[in-house]
Order: sequence, then C-alpha cells, then structure tokens
Amino acid sequence: MLPRLEQLDHAHFGAASTPHSPMHSPMPDDAAIRAALTVDEPPYPFVLVSGPAASRRLFEAIRATLPADTPVLLPSSGQELAAMVEDGLPFSDGRPGLVYLDGLTSADLAALTPDVLDEILDEAILAATTTMSTVERGCSDGLRAAYQVAMDAGDLDVAPDAAMRLAEILYEALEFDAARAAYQTAIDFGHPDETPNAYVSLGVLLGDLGDVDGEIAAYRRAIDSGHGDYAPMAAYNLGIVYRELGNVAAAREAYRLAVDSGHVRHASAAGNNLGFLLVEQGDHEGARTAFQGAIDLGDPDRSAMAAYNLGVLLGDMGDVPGEIAAYRRAVDAGHAEHSPQAAYNLGYVLDEQGDHEGARVAYQVAIDSGHPAQAPWAAFNLGVMLGELEDSAGEEAAFLFAVGSGHPHFAPKAAYYLGICYENLDDIEAARAAYQVAADSGHDVAREARMALDDLPTL
Repeated sequence: MLPRLEQLDHAHFGAASTPHSPMHSPMPDDAAIRAALTVDEPPYPFVLVSGPAASRRLFEAIRATLPADTPVLLPSSGQELAAMVEDGLPFSDGRPGLVYLDGLTSADLAALTPDVLDEILDEAILAATTTMSTVERGCSDGLRAAYQVAMDAGDLDVAPDAAMRLAEILYEALEFDAARAAYQTAIDFGHPDETPNAYVSLGVLLGDLGDVDGEIAAYRRAIDSGHGDYAPMAAYNLGIVYRELGNVAAAREAYRLAVDSGHVRHASAAGNNLGFLLVEQGDHEGARTAFQGAIDLGDPDRSAMAAYNLGVLLGDMGDVPGEIAAYRRAVDAGHAEHSPQAAYNLGYVLDEQGDHEGARVAYQVAIDSGHPAQAPWAAFNLGVMLGELEDSAGEEAAFLFAVGSGHPHFAPKAAYYLGICYENLDDIEAARAAYQVAADSGHDVAREARMALDDLPTL
C-alpha cells in the first residue's frame, strides 16, 4: 500500500525541514504552484518547479493543496517511473494520486514519453523539481519541458507526436511563432500521421494570424497526403476558407472532396455546408442530395443537423411528406439542439396539415427537451392551437409553461394570450394578473395588454 501524504515529511521530498523565516517566507510564485496543483479531474497536471528551495516550496504547496490522505508514489527516477507505468501504477481506489520526482534530469524527461505521461496523468498529479538550465525558474508546465526533450531527441516513434503536443501548448499560450516552428518540426519528420495532422493544425494557426495564402497552402498539402482522417478535415476547412473569400466554385470543389472521402465526421460536416451553399445557388436537388448524404453517414451530431436542414429544404420545395419524414428523423436522433428545432417545426407543419394530435405530440417533445428557445416557442404555439381547439385546460397549461420560461419574446406573448384564455373562462382576476405581466414586460405586446386591462370590468 502506498503511503499517504500525511505520513510523509520534508525529507521524503528531498527538502530540508526549516521553519519559516524571512528568508523562507512564501515566494511570489508559490501561489502559482498551488494553483497548478489544483485540478479536479484527469488529465492531471505535471507541475515542474525550479529555483531556490524548489523542493521545500513544492512540498509546502503540495501539503497545503492536496488532501492529507492522498496516496503518494516516490520513484527514484524517470526510468523507474516509466517501468512502473508499463506494469500498471499502484493507484487503486479511484482517487487521484501524487507522483513526486526530486531533481528531475533530461534523462528522466526522456524516459517520460508522451504516451507514458498520458498514463500517469490519467491517474495522478505529477510533481517534480529540477535544476535543468533549459527550464525557466519558478513553476512551469512539465509537459512543455518533456515534449521539448522528446522532440529534440528525434526518435521517429516519439518526436513527431511530442512536436505536435508541444505546438498545441504553445498555441494555447499564444506563442504563435514558437507554435508555428513546432508544427513545422512535426511536418519535417515526415511521419505518415503526424505530418498531415501538423499541416492541418498549421493551416488553422496561419488562418488565425491572417495568412490566408499560407493557410490554403497548408490545407492543400494535407489533402495531397491522402490521409484517411486529415485529408478530409483539410478539405472541409479549405471549403470554409474559400466560402469566406467568396470563391464559391473553389468552396464547392473542396467540400465535394471532403464529401467524396466518406469520412463519417468530416464528410457529414462538408455535406451540410455544401447543402447550404447549393441552396444559395438555387440548386435544390443538389442540396437535397448533399443533406441526404450527410444523414446517411450517421454522424451523431451532423446527421441530425442534416435531417433538420433537409426538412427545411423540402418544406421550401413543397414536399410536405418528405419534410415531415426528415423532421421525424431529426427528432428521433435525440440531439440536444437539432431535435428540439425539428420537433417544433414538425409540430408547426402537422398543425398546418390539420393533424392536431400529431402536432400536440411534436410540440410536447420540444417542450420536454427544455431547450431555452424551442421549448417556450413550442409551448406558445401549442397554447394557441389548443385554444383554437377549445381545450382550455391544455391551453392554460401551455401558456403557463411559456410564461414561466422567462423567454424575452414568448413569455410576454404567452402572458397576454393567457389573459385572453382566462377572460374567456370569465376568471377576470386571473386575466388581470396575466395581462399585467405582459403589460410590465416592455415587449411589443405590452401596449395590447394595457388596452386589455383597461377593457376589463371592474369587480
């Protein structure tokens, strides 16, 4: 069984036990160490500390931050830790552990490859001290140092992955020149997976920096690689770039490249974008084919989006049975965004077709989704429909839901219609209260609500 943090003292962490004095008072970056250690879920951090009294400062931060019963692993070196990972780390109770290394060297970091670090940080915080001159003094991200060492070592099984990971850290830190250099290093290794991956990421970076020509060139290199994942991704991205540039023909060509790849995710995304583009160009049959293709690929997000988009398109084309079928497919997908949208539209179409029971069911699906926009909208429409069907109880319940949603548009409108509902039921006081809510809302319906209030009989 591993020792718990509360069972260990300074000596176990390579730190001298020294009472606080002006010389040993907390340093400005000690708070940064404690903050870096505070992560509630994996991947946990790799915290690297260097500089004066690094071991003592790191130990004090650990003791101040982590629970006293945290299990602690104290390997003697990075090589020993890597061997432990291969055998399986001894953290068994599901809580995050702590792995501590004192005096980390470049050889230790070389043993901690990206894959090894993934395994460690899935189960534990990795904390270490170092005197390496290449690591900046204070508290830093150990992953950054580890990936730099792995990249510089040039092992073709490890270095390309490390270069990509380092580039992502640098990108997130807004160190764009350094990130660009790391992506280029990953490219230069010529790895069959990481090189096209790096071209796509470099394209995104260059686009963010406003270098559109460089962005396009990077995406084209990724496309030319023929990689099963990154070529379709690059083609999809390239379509977006050309669309933003107003080059519709080039955008269509790029999207079709992605669609023709059959990649579940990127071909689906491109199919939706291509469908929109074709609608704008008046090619409704082409758009229909694009949306249907995205549906058939079955991506959990984009298939539902495509079904919704197809429903809208078919409605515009006058194909009501096809529109209904497409919306039903989108509803059945159970997507958090597109299914409530489709359920609302389905309710509206069925109501228009005279299928009030079907409309009621569809509107209720949208209401039950809790979607912040579609649920109150559906409730309002349901209330209007049920009022026309003289179902006063259902009408009241639907309007009350819409009012209770607090939606800036549908809540005031529903309050006004609720007032009408109550007035028709001769419940004047309830009507007065509902009209007052609408009148106080500041919505366009407020004027009508005030007029309705003035027309109410005085009891």
